[in-house]
Amino acid sequence: MIAVMQSLSAFAGLISMVLLLILAVVAGRYMAKTNINTVASEAQKSAIDAMHEEMGILRNKVDDLKKENIRLQFIMETISAALKTMGIIVSIDGDMVKIKDNKDNNITTRIHGTGWVKEGDS
Repeated sequence: MIAVMQSLSAFAGLISMVLLLILAVVAGRYMAKTNINTVASEAQKSAIDAMHEEMGILRNKVDDLKKENIRLQFIMETISAALKTMGIIVSIDGDMVKIKDNKDNNITTRIHGTGWVKEGDS
């Protein structure tokens, strides 16, 4: 009878140990999954915040470039008007610049080109 009681006691201890191990594994997985989700969520939030900051910086740069473009247009118009009073006509068509003076000399060049080309000489 004592042997049966000891066997039941040992068996009960074994069952409780197995249940404890199963619960520990389940709890560990749940905690790991929760931690991974938290870390992923924080990383996402950090990336989104960085992107919003970058967008603000880029918007400021675009605004600065618009202002610079307006300033450069004003300078070009001022130079063209000054040259026109001297009898020199400057016209810009796409990437080509044409200059005509009061002696009917014509010069054409590309804005990104390296050299001057007289009109008619291609």
